[in-house]
Amino acid sequence: MSAFSPNPFTDFFQDPFYLELKNHLYNYLLRRRSVRKELSTLSNPEPVLEIGSGVSTMTDGGKGVIFSDITLEAVQNLKSRKIAPRAIVMSVTDIAFQSATIPTVICSEVIEHVKEDEKALREMYRVLKSGGTLLLTVPVNPRYYAFDDFYVKHERRYHAGTLMGKLQEIGFKNLRFVKVTGFLDKIAMILLTAGHAACSSLKKEKGKGKANPLLKALLPVYKILNWIYAGIVSLEAKIMPLSTTAVLLIRGTKP
Repeated sequence: MSAFSPNPFTDFFQDPFYLELKNHLYNYLLRRRSVRKELSTLSNPEPVLEIGSGVSTMTDGGKGVIFSDITLEAVQNLKSRKIAPRAIVMSVTDIAFQSATIPTVICSEVIEHVKEDEKALREMYRVLKSGGTLLLTVPVNPRYYAFDDFYVKHERRYHAGTLMGKLQEIGFKNLRFVKVTGFLDKIAMILLTAGHAACSSLKKEKGKGKANPLLKALLPVYKILNWIYAGIVSLEAKIMPLSTTAVLLIRGTKP
């Protein structure tokens, strides 16, 4: 990873324009929609602990949500935008809550970045109350591992069956999954990360500056195109087999 910065997406922490791009990206919209749909079916979900929320959260926040991230800049960003009354710096492998105290844990696109991913899953199980729910999204299909995974520092892509088995071994019950994105997402993310890498290199050479006015003018078009593409990607994920899935949502309960 020496060719890139330690975190290639630190732009999102400080720049409102890049934050707009991130928060209207089609696959973020699809993950958020899937998580919120599952969350809406829970009778007493609060307080909700959202782990690794970064600057793009799965929920709208409020008093019933606790945001957390390992990155101080992300937590500061959430607080400055006034969507996170409670946000803390915390590692998923060392969750700062007592055992059996949290009704709902949301962890979206986090554990694939963690070397000790099983320790992270056991920590989430530990803090859940009896009857509590885990909503987890991860990239799946190991043969899809490509430049985009390398660029964003994915340690792995999961095999769906193996991960479900690991969760069951830890103690989770009533496991089920929802296909969030498929092959079209994979192709798009390779192109987008390649573009981001190229733009980051160019920005480094020319020095940091404000976003191009033309790009800002095209932002409404960007939002519409991502909304349309999100519908296409969602449809593909639903009709295609699990073997072509790129992002999976897994739901499980602690008995």
